[in-house]
Amino acid sequence: MEYQDSSVPIMLNYLSSLAPGSSNLEACKSVFSHESYQFEMRRYGLSPTDAEHLIWYFANLQEIRTEDIPDLCQERKNALRDKHTLWLDCLKNPQTYQRRYEQVRGILCQSHLEELEHRLASAFPQAIDIDDAKVILTLSFGPSFGYVFEKSLHLDLFGIGKYCSLDELPCIILHEMHHLQIQKIIGNYQSFIKGFSMLEEYIFRFTGEGLAVKFCNNAEGILSKRIYPDSAANIGIPSMPVLNKHFSEHLSLFEQTVNRIISHDITGKELEEQFKNVWWNPYLYQDEEPFLAQTPIYSFGNELFGSIYDRFGIDILFQCFYHPMEALRYFCDVLEHQRGGGKKVIAQKIDWKTVEIPSQTEHFIIERELSAAELDAVKKGHKPQEMEDKWFMYYEDGRLYIHQSWTGFCIYIIDLSQEGKLDVIVNRSPKQYKETSKERDCIMVSILINRLIGKHSENAELMKKYLSL
Repeated sequence: MEYQDSSVPIMLNYLSSLAPGSSNLEACKSVFSHESYQFEMRRYGLSPTDAEHLIWYFANLQEIRTEDIPDLCQERKNALRDKHTLWLDCLKNPQTYQRRYEQVRGILCQSHLEELEHRLASAFPQAIDIDDAKVILTLSFGPSFGYVFEKSLHLDLFGIGKYCSLDELPCIILHEMHHLQIQKIIGNYQSFIKGFSMLEEYIFRFTGEGLAVKFCNNAEGILSKRIYPDSAANIGIPSMPVLNKHFSEHLSLFEQTVNRIISHDITGKELEEQFKNVWWNPYLYQDEEPFLAQTPIYSFGNELFGSIYDRFGIDILFQCFYHPMEALRYFCDVLEHQRGGGKKVIAQKIDWKTVEIPSQTEHFIIERELSAAELDAVKKGHKPQEMEDKWFMYYEDGRLYIHQSWTGFCIYIIDLSQEGKLDVIVNRSPKQYKETSKERDCIMVSILINRLIGKHSENAELMKKYLSL
């Protein structure tokens, strides 16, 4: 990791040389010929004419009237006007910025940079090469504090203290460097997700900020725990405690949306509205925090992918990164583990209000072999944890009983005693269960068995087939 800050003393020296009523266009041109300022001009998309206006502004900084300050560029017209007070303060108190510059240099010394490199490498599997990256610090003329551009991270010295403390700075740098590496892996985003289903793309969108806060900011959520327990949690991400209070509603929205996507009950436009109104909305909890520095996509991304890392490690995590449907399977395991206090709870008949199956039934066989481990998982059954969970399942005397959670009606009884076969009895009382298709029931039983044994990745296709019948 390379650190470049040599433009800062050059700019400070230039400002110190400005005398009242003076204008030194050539000296100003020399400052902005520095490679870091050339980089910043490219970052903000300045045209040659924009660059001339920028240099004129700094050449006349001492005496320029507010109304004469030029636009920075078409897309960021007010940038120079918005920062004018800061530049006048820098002109008046250069020692303040010199001291801040020296503090940053101390934090980003070579040994600390090597430590950041090591932490960044630990956020990826060994098979992924971590590129050398560059941190470029300037006294910036542009509007934003930190931004990834041309495989480098650009930071504004003016923003240190305003947007992050000196202590938080290494985590902020690491966070952005993580984004750089993810961009390298992905390449063109649209090409990367081209083969994804709607559900896979929905899940994948939680990776970016979720993984960055997990590995770079020592994020701690409800399910996902900080990686470095001896260090402070949630460094440089101050909104996380507020977001953690709302974990249950975020989880509920995620689960509802997954089910709606599987059921083809939601459009792409509705998903975009959800991301805008919830996951990326900084005004979501104004009663608690007027403006969220981080939004729910940070916290829930950390819960979703961070908890998978905690339980299964880095290789499984990136298996989920490349194959988002796998994330559902592993995340369900995390939830089961959490709700069971470290082991899956064994459901029993007495756990739920149940109604015996009526005399009106039908019988069918599903040819399916269950391994010993899968059979053990089925025997543990399933107890609903949310209202949206439609099924209660328990094992008793060689049979799996499946009840609707809301009504308690018994819909299926599955005899597991025959090797290689699931012997199913299905409720056919029209007052309790309106389904009449044996084929659809066969698919639903397979989906529920998959759920119990953790084969969630197969259920999307099964649900598509179920809905098409």
